[in-house]
Amino acid sequence: MKEVNVYEFKPEIKEGIMKTIYTMNGLLNEVDFSMLNRETIDMYLDGCLSICSSPYKKHKRDKMFCGLIFNGKQFRGWVYDKNKEELEERLSEYTVDFLNPKYSIVEVVA
Repeated sequence: MKEVNVYEFKPEIKEGIMKTIYTMNGLLNEVDFSMLNRETIDMYLDGCLSICSSPYKKHKRDKMFCGLIFNGKQFRGWVYDKNKEELEERLSEYTVDFLNPKYSIVEVVA
């Protein structure tokens, strides 16, 4: 399994990740993603991860780790955990059947 930096992806890929997470959590708003540039897409991705990890936190300032799962360049989903080592184990389990498994671990604080 190979770790990737999600913030170095093309804006279209980051946009797809945001839309997927928002849609799965019923949070899709009327943002015109075509109006965003590299910096604002990164900010939206940060915000998206913060909002979607909130239900898993006991306290507002809890630190969470979000594992974004890819099969090659295709985004396949995400998983949250407070323990980074446990998250890496879970990512390995979830991607065992993938041909080219990759993941990115994002630290979510807010």
